Amino acid sequence: MDLANNNTTEVETGSAADLGIGGGEGGGGSAEQTLPAEQGGEGGEGASSEFLAQFSSEVGDGESASNRDYVQSKGFKDLDGLVSSYRGAEKGLHDKGMVKVPGEGATEQELAAFRTAIGVPEKAEDYARPEFKDSDGNPIAYNAELTDRVLESAHKHGAPKSVIENILHDEIQWQIEQHDEAQKQLEAAANEHVKSWGADSQAKIASVNAALKDLGLSREDVQHMRAMPSGPGKFLDAMAKVGANYSEDALIKGDTQRFGMSAEDAQKTITEMKGNPETVKKIKIPGSAERQRWDRANEVLGAAANT
Repeated sequence: MDLANNNTTEVETGSAADLGIGGGEGGGGSAEQTLPAEQGGEGGEGASSEFLAQFSSEVGDGESASNRDYVQSKGFKDLDGLVSSYRGAEKGLHDKGMVKVPGEGATEQELAAFRTAIGVPEKAEDYARPEFKDSDGNPIAYNAELTDRVLESAHKHGAPKSVIENILHDEIQWQIEQHDEAQKQLEAAANEHVKSWGADSQAKIASVNAALKDLGLSREDVQHMRAMPSGPGKFLDAMAKVGANYSEDALIKGDTQRFGMSAEDAQKTITEMKGNPETVKKIKIPGSAERQRWDRANEVLGAAANT
């Protein structure tokens, strides 16, 4: 049946009994069959031929029926009904979160509509940059330049706003936690190394601080330098040696800035060493670390007394 060109409906005929109308056995009773009025006519159903004539009767590529056949089969009678149906379908798709994924050869308009539908912002700057604070409420700095590059790339490749913001937040948060844990391990290792210095710990700490001060190294510098592959112990030993050498050099040259050890530190060192019988025994051994420390503390006290 050609819906586009036939405006009447065929009615299958049968016996009176089939149609539910009386007729005796063997009788030739029949029922009069009437055809419906032309669609769109007075008292008729469906669209008028004038309305349907506005639509193409050609079947488009990938379609099974022409636009005219489709409109007629759906029972649309006028343009208002057609628009109302389209708007309802569009709202239904929107409410369900359904969106057509652009295929190969999609137009710029289709791609833009898709990006908007899935939440891609207009520009990379519209992504929210994550913020982090330490336990004291101070902002935690992170690599802003790298973050901006990531967001630029995310926008270029159509990453939805909420997705990339959450991914970025989780990744930076993980890196901050890893950094904090690494710093705790370095501090623990540094403290263990200082303990290994034993009785020399106070003097060597003073030498380390003197070296750091003389070299102009900041706290951030120290954090990076003590993270060397060999561990913080090697860095501490090097700084202690630098500080001690500077003190000895200053004494030889008559420099009053004895950064390696102050007179107060020297007196404290001598008192502590004299109070430890084992240390006293080692002091008596020429060339021992204890003897060198003892001599250095006495030199500092002597130099301080002469200034």
